[in-house]
Amino acid sequence: MNRKMFLLFITALGVFCSAASQAQVSSSLNSARLTGEELASGRINVPITKGSEDERGAKSTPAPTKSRENSSSGTNKPAGKTGEVVSKPVVLPENDTALSAKIYKVSSNDVLDVRLAGIETRESTLFTVSPEGNLDYPLANEPIPVVGLTPEEIGLRIASKIKIYEKAKVNVSVREFASHFVIVTGAVANPGSKSLRRESVPLYVLLSEAEPRSDAISATIIRRGRPSVDVNLGSQDALATLVSSGDVIKVNTPAVKAVAFFYISGEINSPGQKDFYEGMTLSQAVLVAGGPKSGGIHRARVFHRMADQRLASVEYDLMLIDQGKSADPELRAGDRIELFR
Repeated sequence: MNRKMFLLFITALGVFCSAASQAQVSSSLNSARLTGEELASGRINVPITKGSEDERGAKSTPAPTKSRENSSSGTNKPAGKTGEVVSKPVVLPENDTALSAKIYKVSSNDVLDVRLAGIETRESTLFTVSPEGNLDYPLANEPIPVVGLTPEEIGLRIASKIKIYEKAKVNVSVREFASHFVIVTGAVANPGSKSLRRESVPLYVLLSEAEPRSDAISATIIRRGRPSVDVNLGSQDALATLVSSGDVIKVNTPAVKAVAFFYISGEINSPGQKDFYEGMTLSQAVLVAGGPKSGGIHRARVFHRMADQRLASVEYDLMLIDQGKSADPELRAGDRIELFR
């Protein structure tokens, strides 16, 4: 090989390696981007392989064969085929909130996306879980009970039912989360039913979708068969409270005090109904109504409603009140004032 051919060979090899390296990086980025999108959307796509690990770090192991069980225990127990994986529904402890916020157990009316790894098809991959809790997957030849299973466990169960492919690998994800939802009401821009993509989700996830009004200060989580929980929306720790399917979230605003009024008539610039504030005095009420029509008007009569619903009246001299020679009486809600000469 002469020098020229050697240089051409080295150049071609460098181009090939560079292209391969770029393709590998691109593939990794696309994979990372896809994983991020799946996590953001709540989809979980995990290839179902022998001995793979699930989210909880527990390994799925092949079921022992019948002969192995007989030799170890001496009893006949049902066993799968060699290499077949047997799955069981996840049982959540009632207080295991950390785990419930990471998984999703399928229920009736959920729509599942079921795909055979490495096999292309023009048929729809979407299947709805029946009201009875079964999944009718064509290659399984019989309805498969899936309620209470995670998507990964459903993939394992489907794979164990497929006979036409050896060592089938099945990917299952939830396309529509129809069975897990909460109701959000109250001071929000978008009230109504909100889907959950886990067994439990933090409150702030739902509130970001419901968009609380600017005057919202708290939320009440109403739970079936359990005491309700009041949450301060100004507390980050409180916003992390986990919400589960069936909960009702009511977003609250500050309590509005009953509006009170007083009434003024006679020789006053702005007669009529006026807002009443606790501690308001006669001279303040006259100022709120624009003051007397002229300087010669300084008599006022205040009417109070008594306990027996009769009216009692007291006359006051506004001039003496202004001069500090007479007390400025405090009014009560519903009082009626009349100014006269």
